[in-house]
Amino acid sequence: MVKGKPKRSKKVQTEHAVLKEALGDISKELVKLRSTRSNMSKKLDRLEKEIVNIQNYESRLRDRISQLIAKESQLNKTKGSSQAKLLKLKEKIAKIKKIQEELREV
Repeated sequence: MVKGKPKRSKKVQTEHAVLKEALGDISKELVKLRSTRSNMSKKLDRLEKEIVNIQNYESRLRDRISQLIAKESQLNKTKGSSQAKLLKLKEKIAKIKKIQEELREV
């Protein structure tokens, strides 16, 4: 007598078919989720690189602003010095004009 596989009942065959279909659906969903995860991971990497680039740019701008502030300070100092010299020149010119007028009167 040859023993073969026992025949499955209709109910068991139906359950197996449902389980097989469910496993197929789960596999498809898993593939979709993996693809989505991969895309999200790539997007996250791009965003991280962009953030680093923006931070570097911000740092360069801060350095440039610091340089410009230092230059502005130097220019303000020079301006103050020039204004003081101009004031002294105006005073000298006024004195010279006064002396010139006094000499004309003599």
